[in-house]
Amino acid sequence: MLRKDKIIISLWLVLDVAMIFFAVWLGQRLFFTEEEKVQATQESQFEFNLEEKYLLKAQLGPNKFKIVNGVLYAPGGKNGEILEIWGQEVYEDIFYEEIEIAEEVIHVDAAQRSVIYITKEGKLWGFGDNTYGQLGVSPKEGEYIKMPRLIAENVAYADIGIGNVIMLKEDGSVYVTGWNYNGQLGPQMDKREEYLGESVALVQFSHEPSFIMNDAVYVNCGNYTMAAINEEGELFMWGDNSFGEIGNGKKGEGLPTISTYFESEPYLVLGAIKDVRFDNFTVYATNIWDETFVWGENYKSTPEKLY
Repeated sequence: MLRKDKIIISLWLVLDVAMIFFAVWLGQRLFFTEEEKVQATQESQFEFNLEEKYLLKAQLGPNKFKIVNGVLYAPGGKNGEILEIWGQEVYEDIFYEEIEIAEEVIHVDAAQRSVIYITKEGKLWGFGDNTYGQLGVSPKEGEYIKMPRLIAENVAYADIGIGNVIMLKEDGSVYVTGWNYNGQLGPQMDKREEYLGESVALVQFSHEPSFIMNDAVYVNCGNYTMAAINEEGELFMWGDNSFGEIGNGKKGEGLPTISTYFESEPYLVLGAIKDVRFDNFTVYATNIWDETFVWGENYKSTPEKLY
């Protein structure tokens, strides 16, 4: 009987350990059944609200852009035009006054030397650096856009990175303009050839919006990496993977190998996600239970729970 009791106790211990591993696996699992998705959504009562993501101000060095009562203001020169953006330089000698750029503006964002904004009627505009056509204008027409140019219409949200603009249309479709060295423009634009041991994009940039995916509710743009959350809370990443930003367990050796380590096909990283943000080359994602995961620079190349 003693031996039998020991066997039973051992079996119970094995079962307990197995249950612990199963619980851990269940908590970090990337994929969920349809029933689990519905239950999770009902329990969290989560609804994605884009208005909470709108930015009312942006800054590039000393250049401040702000929305006040729906009016977008920018630094202006004595000629009444938008002051040209030149990084960290100070313009005390040529700054004249703030000038009105547009009315009924709901969102503004800026990066490097480029500024984008969205009006209430869903029009996306941009001005500033256009080296890679990120502002929807061919660089042949102008590598620097002094006055706002229309990029796209029917836009619900947009974000800007180094050489790229990612936009979420009102119908849930996602498009990207600009740089393509790292597959930012998606698989349909990812045709490459070998050059000096690296995979080089044949289409290196495009001012025409490149379609990425449908059914999205939010998008975000890192330095060279893109992110989108769909209606089911699934987080997809594509673009540069030099620091493991994609979250697929792979990574390069950091910049400047940006054209070698990339993913042009949107990669499913996590499920039940309600927010994603970039901090340089590090990615943070928060799920509907307010658990935050991190990966990328200074972390692993797969998501790990932060808190």
